[in-house]
Amino acid sequence: MKVEDIKSVADFFKRADEAYFVNNATKNFFTKTNNLYTLFCVDMLLKGDIPSKKLDTFVDSYQAQHDNPYIEKYREGASSRTRSGEQRNRRVDALRQWILL
Repeated sequence: MKVEDIKSVADFFKRADEAYFVNNATKNFFTKTNNLYTLFCVDMLLKGDIPSKKLDTFVDSYQAQHDNPYIEKYREGASSRTRSGEQRNRRVDALRQWILL
């Protein structure tokens, strides 16, 4: 499954559920899924197609499952009182860093 094959957040979850049942023995499935979803969010955020609230929801669910130092960077970008374009760029940078972990 490639990021460009996913057309919506709902489509992502449908595909992730299907992949889970096929690959439930794969130890790092959730890591791969979260990285894929992160890529998807970065792509949608760059296009301006995904509201920041949806990214905040993803961050909350991700934080509940993982200890990730870039969550704080994301939160700093989200809470800063900067212009929306600069704030968006900070969030994208933090999300990109997640993929590298």
